[in-house]
Parts: sequence; C-alpha cells; structure tokens
Amino acid sequence: MAHLLIDIGNTSTKVAVSRNGRLCHRQKCTELTDEILKPLLDGYDISCVGVSVVGDASRLVGLPVSLPCLRVSSGIKLPFTIAYDSPQTLGADRLAASVAAYALGGGGACLVIDAGTCITIDYIDGGACYRGGAILPGMDMKFRALHNFTANLPLLDIETLSEASDMPSSVSILGGSTRDSIRVGVIDATVLALQGFLDRYKAMEPSLRLFLTGGAAPWLENALDTEVCHEPDLVLIGIDKCLEDNCKF
Repeated sequence: MAHLLIDIGNTSTKVAVSRNGRLCHRQKCTELTDEILKPLLDGYDISCVGVSVVGDASRLVGLPVSLPCLRVSSGIKLPFTIAYDSPQTLGADRLAASVAAYALGGGGACLVIDAGTCITIDYIDGGACYRGGAILPGMDMKFRALHNFTANLPLLDIETLSEASDMPSSVSILGGSTRDSIRVGVIDATVLALQGFLDRYKAMEPSLRLFLTGGAAPWLENALDTEVCHEPDLVLIGIDKCLEDNCKF
C-alpha cells in the first residue's frame, strides 16, 4: 500500500508517493490536475492521502475524494506538544517540516529553516515541545520589493546571480556596485540574520540539529556556520509521518 502526499505551498505544489516510509515518486506543479493525479492513482496501490496546504480549502480542488484524507494541522496527533499562542494559525507546512525534522533527528532538539517564498524558522526543544520561531520575507520577495518600491533598482533573482557567478563563497558586507549592493542587502543579509538566530537557539540548546529545506536552501547550506541537514523533501516526509501516526489503512 502507498500514500499519496500533497504539499500545496505559496508558489508551487509538490506531489509524491510513499511506500513503507520511502518516497518513490516526486513531482512539482503549479496546480493539481487529472493529468498529474490519474497516473499516480492508476499506477500505485494508494490507500490514503496526506495534505499540507497553505491558504484556504479552495486550493484543495482536484483531490481524489474517494480516498481517506488527512490534512496536517495542530489538531492531529503530533510527536511533540505545541507551546504556541495561536496553534490554529500555525502553517501546515511548518508543522509537517517540524514533524519530519524531529523524526529524522531521533527525537532531539532541532531547528528547521524553510527557505521558500517566506523563510520560516521553527524550534523544537529537547523536551519535545514545539516553541515557535520566526517568519521572514524570502529572498525573491526581497528582490521584488526593492525593484517594485523604488524608481531605479533593477530586478534581480538568486538563480540569475548564481548563473553569473555573483554568489560569494562567504558572507560579504561590501557591495561595490548597485547590483552587488542589492545582493549584499538580500542574500548576505539573510545569511547573517539566520546565523544570528541559529547562534541564539544554540545558546539555549547546544545539541540542536539544523534542518534546511525550501527552494533557496542550496544557496544557504554552505553559508551557515554549522552542520546542516539539507532535506528538500522535508515537508513531504513530515506529511507521510503524520499519516503513519494518525491513520491505519
């Protein structure tokens, strides 16, 4: 039996199939369609569906309604308690990534940085308690803001900078041109901010393990001064773990 896993994020949707805790199919799309779902439903013996969705329920249109479905939320069984003032507003993607990190880390203290449209930081302490974290603008969001709200600043993006070899091997604070100053103000400042958060969390929990995911994770992995577990499928793994812990099919 297999699980169908769906991660509906701010910018894109990821679909995967899991067998015995292992992802055997992954696909990225802009929206769920029959062309994407039908081959999976026909090709795998899928017993249930797990979903993490950012936003309202209207984004769930297209789900195979005939199968049992679990939607990740603070109301389901989780491997940790939640100390968050508004658990009902806690993003499903943040919860799923935290569940995966906690499992992959063997149940110890962990920090999750998801560098997507927004950059989220989530902290689970050594006492198996989700304590919250932070939400920062993602790097592409910062690039667009600088371009959209000024008269003369060009629109840059992290992939173009990487292709042009404008990505430094270490954090810099000196931008020698407008283009370079934007890079420093977005990429290097993001690294400095995340390193600052990481240092403060490690002061509270020295054994903390860092898990990194999201589209910008490859550019952050080597920039942070700590051992990093980079797992691109962290949210999907967490959805699958939630299915295992909550459903028996």
